[in-house]
Amino acid sequence: MNRYCLSCGKRLRKEETLCPSCHFDNAEEKIKELDIHEYKRLCYEKTTKDRVLRNRSYAFYVIGTVLLILATVFFVLSFRYNLRHRVFTPDSVEFVFCVLFFAGSLFFLIDASVLLLPSLFRERYFRSLLKKRK
Repeated sequence: MNRYCLSCGKRLRKEETLCPSCHFDNAEEKIKELDIHEYKRLCYEKTTKDRVLRNRSYAFYVIGTVLLILATVFFVLSFRYNLRHRVFTPDSVEFVFCVLFFAGSLFFLIDASVLLLPSLFRERYFRSLLKKRK
């Protein structure tokens, strides 16, 4: 399991005890010396921050999905119907909207994934630290 700094939440390598970002000593001995209330406050602070990031990423997933549905609707509308067959017209306004909505949905879905995965790992790590200390 990855380790994270108790003070700033940055990812640490397995052999590192001193955080390169905030210079907090994350050695097991130093963490055990922390007051239990200070320790819990630091862990809850990090889980709250990660919960906010997780909720934001869920909102981005919803926005990306709605934009993807709109892109599909405009793609279907970009076909012109003649009496006997459908003709695709890539120079129509509907197709331009389809491309714009698709690009927007791609942005939101990728951004949601980038926000969600690290926050889930950090939140799981700090929750396991809280369970160990109880």
